[in-house]
Amino acid sequence: MDVPGITTDYSELTDTPNIQPVSDIHWRRNQYGYTAIASFAMTGKVLGAYTYASDRPSEISPVDVVLCWGAVAQKEAPLEGLNVTHENRVFKYIGSEEAPANLMDLQTHVVNLHLVPDGPFRYKQIQELEKGQTIKIRGYLVNIEEGKGDSEWHWDSSLLGLGANKILWVTELEVD
Repeated sequence: MDVPGITTDYSELTDTPNIQPVSDIHWRRNQYGYTAIASFAMTGKVLGAYTYASDRPSEISPVDVVLCWGAVAQKEAPLEGLNVTHENRVFKYIGSEEAPANLMDLQTHVVNLHLVPDGPFRYKQIQELEKGQTIKIRGYLVNIEEGKGDSEWHWDSSLLGLGANKILWVTELEVD
């Protein structure tokens, strides 16, 4: 699906995610309405990819990926010495003295993305993501809704902080 505002030029990508607010971009797929709240682009290292099949959002977002960049991505094993969990679509870690990554770096250089593929090809790509890969990813942070009134369901992205809820409609994915 072609959504306006996204190009294939990765030249402006830096280690830090590039998030730019957008307005008036809406579309529908099946019973869901999507509203883009920001464009998103980054290059990062996959710390983990988690498949979901039994929760309601898994219909639209079958995979969550935890990405790091900068100082955290430079570490040989950035999560070594950490107790890491990913439950109910939330990435959590508890540090220890032996952890190679500075805990402040983890708070500012890690993002958990709920991936929404833009079509069958992207669906296959996100299903194949693995820990340790470096990826370039681009798309829109979106809010999603279904139904109206009492039967309404919604799932919203946040622009606050990189650790906050990020739902990404993926329009481009490149694995190095």
